Order: sequence, then C-alpha cells, then structure tokens
Amino acid sequence: MLVSSLFYLFSFIIILCSIGVISTKNPVYAVLFLILAFINSSILFLFLNAEFLAMLLIVVYVGAVAVLFLFVVMMLNINNEENKSKIQKYTPFTLILVSFVFIELGFFFLADDKYLTNLTETKNLSLSNNTVSLGNILYTDYALLFQLS
Repeated sequence: MLVSSLFYLFSFIIILCSIGVISTKNPVYAVLFLILAFINSSILFLFLNAEFLAMLLIVVYVGAVAVLFLFVVMMLNINNEENKSKIQKYTPFTLILVSFVFIELGFFFLADDKYLTNLTETKNLSLSNNTVSLGNILYTDYALLFQLS
C-alpha cells in the first residue's frame, strides 16, 4: 500500500509540474518545472528497479537538455501579450482534455494494487543488475537497430 501511494504521489507531482510547464507565464519557471518533472520521473524509474534509466534521465535530460533550455530561454526576449491571445482561444479544448486526465486519474485511484505489483514482477526486471540486462537486450535482440541508430 505504501508503494502504490508513493507512486500516485510522484505521478501527481509529475502531472502538476507538466501543467506548470505549459501554464506558467515565465519561461524560466517553465524550465524549472520541467526539471522537477524529470526528477520525479526518475524516481518512478527507481520504483521499477530501473536504476540505470533513472540516472541516465537525470544526467542527460536534467544535466544537459534542461540546462541548455534554461540558458536559451534566458537569452530570448519573449512578448507575452501576443502569446496570451493565442492561448485563450484554446481554453475550451484544454478544459475538456484536463477533465479526461482527471477521470483517468480517478480510475487509477480506484483501481486495485495488482497493476503495480505486476509491473515489478516481470521477467526482465528479475535479473540482479539492470545495466547488464539492458546491455544484453540492446546487443543481442536489437543489435542492428542499435548500431543503425
């Protein structure tokens, strides 16, 4: 019960940060909300025993991409009045979309814990080292696609 409540807490924080990214008027605050969403996403990866992916998300996205966004946004001069008029015409569509998200959240809050326990009992996550299993999958099953990418 504790794991599922922590999962819902961090997921809710991610949703709030995502709403903060698209709704804040200051672009610097939007990037800071994005960094907080990335950090909470890495915490959810830790719940799935994917430590390598969690640290990769922190190092690559927070350490490089979000900091680059922050520097670019701080150098730009953005006119807020022009953007405000564009946003207001999409308000009804946004309200419909947000209501669907909250209906889905209500469904998952009322759902049983069996969905979360099935996630951590998969065959790929039962190995002792996550990095070894990720490397085995990349270099055996998807070797050609990995080299092409």
